[in-house]
Amino acid sequence: TEQIVPRKTHPGFMFTPQNLALACPDCNGRKASKQTLVAPDTSAYPSTGDAFLVVHPHFENYDEHIEMGDFVYTGISDRGEWTVINCDLNRLAGRAFGWPDPIADERFEDLVDDVFDGDGAAPGIIQATIESELNS
Repeated sequence: TEQIVPRKTHPGFMFTPQNLALACPDCNGRKASKQTLVAPDTSAYPSTGDAFLVVHPHFENYDEHIEMGDFVYTGISDRGEWTVINCDLNRLAGRAFGWPDPIADERFEDLVDDVFDGDGAAPGIIQATIESELNS
């Protein structure tokens, strides 16, 4: 179980139902105790998604903030971008392609987009994987 607002910074929210969500161990570990509130000095648990830096699973739809392409996740809002970067959502594509860990910036997304658009080349397994996808 993931604590959306970290218990380290807000122990009073530890058992607040809206603060609990399912998350894979990697995402949970990557986000760890990063501050997720826009106003971290709040004493009451917020009731809307715009009070958070992260996409809040109880108040928002992920697809309004994060788009999944063939290989990468892209933030399409500020909260989506924060979530993609701070939960390192592109780490699995990076592992499959042999890229260094973590992949937490737009260079990876831009490279994959360039290759798909025919405007660039990618190293090794990435190029082979993309060419295989394009030829199938």
